[in-house]
Amino acid sequence: MTTTTIGASDKQIAFGRRLLAEMIGSEHVEQSMENVAALGHLRTTKTASAWIDSLLKAKKDLGAARAQRAADEHVFVTAGYFAMEGTIYKVVPSRSTGRNYAMSLAAPGMKKGTWRYEKGAMYRLTESMRLSLEQAKEYGRTHKFCVACGALLTDPKSVEQGIGPVCAKKF
Repeated sequence: MTTTTIGASDKQIAFGRRLLAEMIGSEHVEQSMENVAALGHLRTTKTASAWIDSLLKAKKDLGAARAQRAADEHVFVTAGYFAMEGTIYKVVPSRSTGRNYAMSLAAPGMKKGTWRYEKGAMYRLTESMRLSLEQAKEYGRTHKFCVACGALLTDPKSVEQGIGPVCAKKF
């Protein structure tokens, strides 16, 4: 029977256990900890520190792989206007990467609406949420602001149509 000397601190061991639980599930932590100790990763605070560094890197790599897999499985919408849960979104390509991202319309109905980047919205938007020109006009007539630019509709013809002539061309 071989005994393993453990010089790692209690904090290092607890942190390592938490990282393992996040990556492999709590039901597998005990077996993994036995293997870690047998391999000598807990012999000193220095080896424990190196083990924790490798766990942190593995967790980061795992998170990136999961995010990439989710992105690969998700069908992203193309540029356009969308309505989800009472909020208007505009999907546009990034100038630097060309990848699409979503912005939500903040303070609609003001003299000029403001679009704000909304993290994660691209993962929630679907094609069924896309606004047609007719839906955008109906939304504009009901709420009295232009869906495309967020501006308050003041011109009588634009109010009647629910969208201004310039923005109608964006659909």
